[in-house]
Amino acid sequence: MKQKDLITIIFISVISAGFSFLIANFVFGNVAKNKLSAAYVTPIKNDFILPSSVYFNSNSIDLTQTITIGATPSSQANASK
Repeated sequence: MKQKDLITIIFISVISAGFSFLIANFVFGNVAKNKLSAAYVTPIKNDFILPSSVYFNSNSIDLTQTITIGATPSSQANASK
């Protein structure tokens, strides 16, 4: 590469960097115009209100347990193992 080509490349890169800087300041540069705001969020409290004892009591069904209907588990469930 010749010295003339190198100078041309450097000149074009400096001009394009300056142009990019001016365009970026025009689009993103106005801080007062682009002021950010967030919605107010209520803080989490450490008190917990217990649910109604009508629905949640010691006689309720425990949904985390396996429910077997009949004397043996389903043959379809055993077939998939």
